[in-house]
Amino acid sequence: MSDGLTEGGELRSVEHAITIGSGLRHCWFRGHSRVVGALSPGAHREPFCSARENIEFWAGQRFRLRASAYTSEVPGWDDHVSWLFLAQHYGVPTRLLDWTENVLVGLYFAVTGGITSEDGELWCMNHQELNCRSADWKNCFPDSPPVRYLAAAAFLKSADLAGFKAALGSTTINGPLALIPPLQFPRMAAQLSTFTIR
Repeated sequence: MSDGLTEGGELRSVEHAITIGSGLRHCWFRGHSRVVGALSPGAHREPFCSARENIEFWAGQRFRLRASAYTSEVPGWDDHVSWLFLAQHYGVPTRLLDWTENVLVGLYFAVTGGITSEDGELWCMNHQELNCRSADWKNCFPDSPPVRYLAAAAFLKSADLAGFKAALGSTTINGPLALIPPLQFPRMAAQLSTFTIR
């Protein structure tokens, strides 16, 4: 077909991906070098998620206790969102899922790192629509109450989390949220990084 797509929706050219990506306002992209069919952050994937009860809590605590060995700039103990960014940067499985604002970055990850005979995939998401459906928010930033709650859930025990949620207010969260982060690491800036959190 001349538009670069087959009947099944497959991209056949970089030019077509650029055309599509350039025309999609408020969209973020994520590429995989193989077809995974579903999206899940590292902390919710096997084998990590079934390794131990409360594994995310214990991995987060362990990382926070050892982070100063990796960097001299560690967040304050209660800055849960910044701890998630730092942990993600160092490869710790977190509740963050990487996205990018640039279709070419997403396409890069769709075509590298895999076996060339396998198909890759490129995901596209309207982040504002996701947030409106998940928490009735249009844009979420690190200081947005629903984001602060989801980040705290990785580091607080259940009893403490309930008190934290009460202090934030009664925000209802029905699904993952799209988070616009500060670009605090050079790699994040180069990739125009964004995240979903759940």
